[in-house]
Amino acid sequence: MFNLDIEYLADDQAIWQEIVSQTLGNITPLMLDLWDVVRTIYLSDVRQKRLTEWTRHMEMKFQVRQPDVWRTEKVSDALRSVVSFAMRDSCDLSFVGRKAEPILATGAFPFNAVSAVCLFSDGLDSLSGLIASIEQHKSGNFVAVSGITQKQVHGRIKKLHKQLEVFFGDRVKSQTIPLYRDGRAKFEGVEEDSQRSRSFLYLALGAIIAKLYGIDQVETYENGIEMFSFPLKPCPEDLLRQSRAMHPILLYRMSELISVLFEEPFRFIAPYAFRTKAEMLGFVKPEHKHLVELTQSCMNSRTGQSCGHCEGCVLRRLSLQYATFDSCEDSYKYDFCSGADPDSKKKDVAYALECGVYRLKKCYGTENPFAELMRISGLEHSVRGELLTATAAVTQTDKSLVQLNILRLYEQFIREWEGIRPQIEFLATRNNL
Repeated sequence: MFNLDIEYLADDQAIWQEIVSQTLGNITPLMLDLWDVVRTIYLSDVRQKRLTEWTRHMEMKFQVRQPDVWRTEKVSDALRSVVSFAMRDSCDLSFVGRKAEPILATGAFPFNAVSAVCLFSDGLDSLSGLIASIEQHKSGNFVAVSGITQKQVHGRIKKLHKQLEVFFGDRVKSQTIPLYRDGRAKFEGVEEDSQRSRSFLYLALGAIIAKLYGIDQVETYENGIEMFSFPLKPCPEDLLRQSRAMHPILLYRMSELISVLFEEPFRFIAPYAFRTKAEMLGFVKPEHKHLVELTQSCMNSRTGQSCGHCEGCVLRRLSLQYATFDSCEDSYKYDFCSGADPDSKKKDVAYALECGVYRLKKCYGTENPFAELMRISGLEHSVRGELLTATAAVTQTDKSLVQLNILRLYEQFIREWEGIRPQIEFLATRNNL
């Protein structure tokens, strides 16, 4: 059983002072509850290592200011559905009361006509999506919310925002929220590294800040290949490890949770879910190219230099080359195209993509390609029927067009992979798929 007061993710005072100093409106007890609940889920997740079983049964007790609200069937069921999909765990939830602090009144920050609130990281998709959205909205301002877990990420976001100001003036307000953990927790046992619940923190922060600005939605910028996250290899371990951080079903269920919790419609949207990373780069104009160099995609880098062989690096390089952004390529520790490093594990992602493209091609060779895509999607049978509804909602697309858009997305990815494949020496010597 995990209790809220066991450990803190970050300095609460710093978090709320940052929000209070930069937004309008009042931070209500229910907003504070939402943050405490997602933080408890995250800490429970990382503290309970997955051992021989990939799914866990978790018991979580939440100390909240408005327990009667959280105990209602519609709210507790919505929360449970979010946890079960993203973490693939079963859970028992209980809520106990805690003393409510005075309502926190925010200051009158001079930022007018907010058009949108979006989640913003130091990644390539975030930059491409934000630029595209700003260009689409010729007037109005954007609040870019960044939950900061590493100091080097904070530095990159500050540089990106400074450059965005050069092109767009004061239309983008960067709201960075410190989420540093107070030192490494001394857990008994090994910390769970999958951190499937990490995106809950960012989504909750985005929702709270959007509500403070009177906005009823949060935009998320991620390409469809990583958003739908179909597994690359036909291996049970890959199915269980695949990320659902910004999956359309998760965004759809989080939208429902926020809506029933605050008793008014709210939604997370993913305007570029039917685009590849390379296609999103197409929104970046030539004069913005140098901003691309300030972004980071590596999943292993803590020093600034990209490793070159993780999924983030490989997909980034594929996208930059296909979108003819070659001049923006990083200096990688490892060149996965040459495959010169004797460590065969550094070729795993490229091999996995090769395998994944092969499986995709087989799907398109059948009478019902979409049904075959669903079969290899990694989605449980119980939620496959929800995919079309969820995707239509978060992309604001007619449900009848979702299948066609997903099929087009993966056809485009096949073309992009085949464009770079001849440059990968250890694959070029093999027969074409």
